[in-house]
Amino acid sequence: MSGFVGKLELFPAAIDAEQAWLAMVGIAKTVVSLYPYLRVIAPTVLPVEGRPSDAPSRVVATSPLATALTLTTIATVGLGVAAEPFLRVAFEAAMLGG
Repeated sequence: MSGFVGKLELFPAAIDAEQAWLAMVGIAKTVVSLYPYLRVIAPTVLPVEGRPSDAPSRVVATSPLATALTLTTIATVGLGVAAEPFLRVAFEAAMLGG
């Protein structure tokens, strides 16, 4: 998620610095780089050829480890999507420090 937030900050900064071409190259490279990620994620959410369609597609685990992983995943995605308030606090703290 940090790479995603970094790109969200980097592309507008490049455009503001009149380097829109650089932002366009970065966006194009981001779109191309989605392919490997989707190759890993797609089989987990799409039906796999050869597997019967009536087979359960997901197993719900209720162990403490599964609970911890679920909570940390939610926190990671939540902080990644709603990073702006945290970035603002970090920026203000950096300005106070010197």
